[in-house]
Amino acid sequence: MDRLEKVYRALRKPVDAIIIKNEGRISPNHIYITGSYSRAYQNSILVVRRESIDLVISRLEEGNKYPEHVNVHVVDRKEDVQKLLRELIPEGSTVGYESTNISYRSFNALRRLLVKRRFIDVSNDLLRARFKKDKEEVGKIEKACRIADRAMEKAIDMLEEGIKEKEISMEIEHAMLRYGADEKAFDSIVAFGENSAIPHYAPGERRLKDGDMVIIDIGANYRGYVSDLTRSFVFGKARREQKRMHEVIAEAQELAAESIKEGEEFARVHRKVQKFVKENGFGKHFLHSTGHTIGIEVHDGFSIGERSKEKFVLGNVFTLEPGIYVNGFGGVRLEDVFVLERGGLRQLTKAQKVVEL
Repeated sequence: MDRLEKVYRALRKPVDAIIIKNEGRISPNHIYITGSYSRAYQNSILVVRRESIDLVISRLEEGNKYPEHVNVHVVDRKEDVQKLLRELIPEGSTVGYESTNISYRSFNALRRLLVKRRFIDVSNDLLRARFKKDKEEVGKIEKACRIADRAMEKAIDMLEEGIKEKEISMEIEHAMLRYGADEKAFDSIVAFGENSAIPHYAPGERRLKDGDMVIIDIGANYRGYVSDLTRSFVFGKARREQKRMHEVIAEAQELAAESIKEGEEFARVHRKVQKFVKENGFGKHFLHSTGHTIGIEVHDGFSIGERSKEKFVLGNVFTLEPGIYVNGFGGVRLEDVFVLERGGLRQLTKAQKVVEL
């Protein structure tokens, strides 16, 4: 089944066309449907119908390379864009749009332009179409994971007393580009000591000291698909409580991985991990979900958490990232990317896991 067919099968209500307007960022659904990732798509418009994909671009982007299966329309003036859209989406059509990727102003402008058309929000349906990854998608994610693995090893080699969080963060992001990434997947997290107790910490001027707990959370973007990798360490000799935190989180991640099979509920896996962490004395320090789906976006639509409604299917790609955070002391999080295949669970991230450095 090709992606266009998957998209239309995922729609809960029938539409004649889907319109995707790329404004400040390229829509993840544009990348998914076209199979192409390029900055040239900024400010473009994609019109997706059952039988065709049409891309409207400005003259400025004419020289870029576009997929052969996409009909490219080069326009010079705003009036030309408007005329073309009216032709591609005739009166009486039902039009799907993304509420998650279009501004209120742009949506109202579309409605004024395409009068006598009915608009339906298909954002959740498009997420559902992306839920199960195909072979090409898994290959790109796996490449992004290889890049993150190499960058993590580079970061570990750089850790020395006195180095700043920011210095490690900057080098990681440069390294990922050298190793083949198109860009970073997100702002890297490098946290030393007490800062490691802040799950979404922004690297600062804190210098590494002996005995510090360290969290490094990084991801690469390769051809529009991303990775997400976290490792935790103690710089120097680990104290008993630090070792205990590492042991609990390593076992929690293993428990989650062992619990996953086709048809298993996301929420059930999370509850098992949550129960295990609580029984080991860290329940109030487990602050987030057990993981999330990953693909074009880092959080690609679905959380492996308490309120999740989804069940695992073959082709799911996701992270498992249990963590515990003790305010003023430090935190431990381990995160890896996995794919559920016919032969079972396969881990895509491979960076070393050690307690002491």
